[in-house]
Amino acid sequence: MRPSARWRLHGQNDQNSTRITPRRLERELKIMDSLWLEQKHYLGRRRCGAGPILSPIDHNPLYLKMNYIRHRLNNDPAMRQAYSDLCRYGLRANSKVDQFWRYSNRLPRPLFQRAVDLLLTQSVWKEMVTRAIRGKQTS
Repeated sequence: MRPSARWRLHGQNDQNSTRITPRRLERELKIMDSLWLEQKHYLGRRRCGAGPILSPIDHNPLYLKMNYIRHRLNNDPAMRQAYSDLCRYGLRANSKVDQFWRYSNRLPRPLFQRAVDLLLTQSVWKEMVTRAIRGKQTS
């Protein structure tokens, strides 16, 4: 019997990483840009009129968060504009998670890095926090 898939482990595989890096975010943002552009071209070719009205990718909440995180981790001056755009287009007023993003610009960079790693990656610590919160809710 032959295996139906092959497991590849290489330096570019960072989806199970416990740290978020600017390089990883840059790659993800480029993928999102390319996919959005492909969708826009496809909709434009279909002549349904949806291509020109497709929301800009830089108004997408996930894109805005990733862009802000990338600039913040790089200590890039563009962080201020990315933060402003995130608050303007990417956050909901009544979301507790979005409250973190609203005040995240006040965190020192090492603490910001730790918080981002906890929020956006899979880890034992995240599982423990989740289990503790769920335990309190069921009690």
